[in-house]
Amino acid sequence: MQYLWLLELAYQPIFEAIFILKRCIELHPRYHLAYHLLGDCCKEIGKPSDAAYFYGAALKLNPNAPNTIAALASALTRAGRKQDALICYQQPIEYQPSDYTLYHNYATVLEKRNLLDR
Repeated sequence: MQYLWLLELAYQPIFEAIFILKRCIELHPRYHLAYHLLGDCCKEIGKPSDAAYFYGAALKLNPNAPNTIAALASALTRAGRKQDALICYQQPIEYQPSDYTLYHNYATVLEKRNLLDR
């Protein structure tokens, strides 16, 4: 417990970014990228449910953003909401069918849920 301040110091730039992004959202509530970046910050500090919330907010403003959809799927997976993640992993494939990483991510979720035929 005595070294907890070191952990707080390590996350200081992220907490500053979170503060700035929240202020940005206050000033420009329809700026979808601020929500996406806030989701990235939450994911970085180990809060996947919060990350999923902010990615979802970004998608409400910009529903056809494949990177945000993929980020939401990743956050949902980390939050243990794998069924919701499966649906999200399918959406970016529709927008970027040549991106092999999207197929890999989707297959990984299927494998973890034992849904792959072998």
